[in-house]
Order: sequence, then C-alpha cells, then structure tokens
Amino acid sequence: MSISHTDAPRTVRLAGFCGIASGVLLLATPALPAPDSVTHTLWLLGWVVLLGFFAGTATMTRDTGPRTAWLSPAISAAGAVLVSVHLINVGIEYTANHLSKASPAHEPLHQVGGALFTLGMLPFGIAIVASTAVGLVARTLPRWLTWIGLVVGLTAVVNGTMLGTESAWGFLLGTLWVLAGGITLAAQGTKTAAAPQLATAPA
Repeated sequence: MSISHTDAPRTVRLAGFCGIASGVLLLATPALPAPDSVTHTLWLLGWVVLLGFFAGTATMTRDTGPRTAWLSPAISAAGAVLVSVHLINVGIEYTANHLSKASPAHEPLHQVGGALFTLGMLPFGIAIVASTAVGLVARTLPRWLTWIGLVVGLTAVVNGTMLGTESAWGFLLGTLWVLAGGITLAAQGTKTAAAPQLATAPA
C-alpha cells in the first residue's frame, strides 16, 4: 500500500522529527547529570523513537518503484532488530549494575552487554545502507546525505562484526547521520506541505 500525496509530507515530516528526537536523546543522554532512572528512560526512548525514523523511511521507499521498493521491508526489519537488541542490552546492563561486584554473574553480564552493543551496530548499518541505496536510486534524499550515509552504514556494518572491540564509531556516526537525516526530512516534509498552500494562495 502506498501513501497518498496528502499523507506523504506528513509521513516525511514525522519521520524527520523521530530522527531528530532519537539523535538528540542517544547523543546527549549519556552526558546528562541526572539520576539513573531518568537517563535509562531517556536512553530507551531514544531507541524506540529511532524505530519511528526507520519506519517512516521504509514507508517512503514503497513509492519509489520496483527497483527499490523491495528494500522497504529490509529497512523495517533491520530497524526492529536494532531496537530489540538495544532494549535487551539495557535490561542486561541494568541487572549487572544492580548486582554486587563480587557476584560471579556481574562481569559476565557486562561482557554480554558489551557484545550486544557491538552486534547492534550491524542492523544499524544495514538499515542505513538500505535507506541510502533508495536515496541514490530514487533521490528521496539529498545526494550528499546518501553518499555520507553509505560510508557511515558500511562503517557500522564492519564495526558490528568486531566483537570484543571497544570502538563504537558505527554507533556514533550512525546516530549523527540519523540526526542529519531527521533534520533534512523534517525540512523537506514542511516545504512539501507548504507548497500547495502557496500555489493556491490568492495573488
């Protein structure tokens, strides 16, 4: 099912706002001088809202023709796996942090949490690469954003296979790309929605 011309600007704009909210929450929350209960909630919200960004991107993909429409479920599936992995990771890290350091489960749980965080960059990269592939072919995104996104997505995919590493370039660059993409889509949706009104306005 494709979105109508009336709903398209709204979908693009909503996806953009989700990208902005997710990027801000995921980048700013770790630096907040707030209680753990607050930062955990904001961190979780950042991941959940990210699902809205990729869902909106996938919806836009359905209208781009048979050459790229098949990527729509890939974007949705990768986004869902990404968010699921990080929600599980939050639960594991929360449990580890509330165990005594002397507990035999404390360190293994942290190691599992670190591994999940790294693995989460793999679907993150796949979702970004699929989104940029559509952008390159169907021009749903600016060229500069798609080329940067392709590099960022491939970086995240490679980073996601490096279990045991402390490098998180895939997460950092991917989140920055989502923030930039969110700003772009929000502006694009706003301009598209305003265009018909300007065209019909009395001289």
